[in-house]
Amino acid sequence: MNVLREQKDRISRMLRPFLSIGTSIDTRWLTHFNFKNDDKVLNVGCGKGEIVSRLLDLVPDGHVTGLDRSYEMANTASSRNNKAIKMCRCMILTGSARSMNFANNCFDKAVISDDVDSWDEPQRTFEEIRRVVKPGGKLIICYNKTDRNGSDANLESYKETIRIIEAAGYKYITTEKEKTLGHFCIVAES
Repeated sequence: MNVLREQKDRISRMLRPFLSIGTSIDTRWLTHFNFKNDDKVLNVGCGKGEIVSRLLDLVPDGHVTGLDRSYEMANTASSRNNKAIKMCRCMILTGSARSMNFANNCFDKAVISDDVDSWDEPQRTFEEIRRVVKPGGKLIICYNKTDRNGSDANLESYKETIRIIEAAGYKYITTEKEKTLGHFCIVAES
C-alpha cells in the first residue's frame, strides 16, 4: 500500500466518528455495564458529548470527564453538557489520551466507543488509561458491528484491540456481542 493511500485511510478512520452529523450515537449499550451512582468516569474520544450525557444519567452522584483531541468536538460536548459542567458533575477537556494530566488511580471506569483505530500509539495510550483508572477499575470499549459501508471491517479492529490491551497489562478481558444493537464490547480490568 502506498503512503498516500495509508494517509487517506488514516484520515478516514479519524473522521469516522464525526461524520454522523444529524444522527445520534446509540448509547443504550452503556446500560449493560454496572455503573455505580458515584462512579468517576473518563470518556476517551468523547466527540460531540452524547456518551458523556448518557454517562451522567448513569452516575447521578458521580462525575464524568470527557476527553477529545479535537477542540471543535470538545466545544460541542461542552455545550451539550453545559448544565452538568456548571453543577461540577462534568468536565470536558481537549487533549490526547496518550499523555493525560490526571493523578494516578483517579477514575473508576474508562469508556471508549469506536475511537481506537485513530490512535497513533494504541498500546502506550491504553497504558496511560490504565494509569488513571483505579486498580480493579474497568475499561469498556464498544465497537459498532459494521462500518459505515455495512461490512464487518470493525471485527478485525476489535480483535487487534484485544491483543493491544493484553499487551498494555489489562487483566480479566471479556468480550461480548450485544445482541439487540449488534455492538462488540470489550471489558477489561486495570
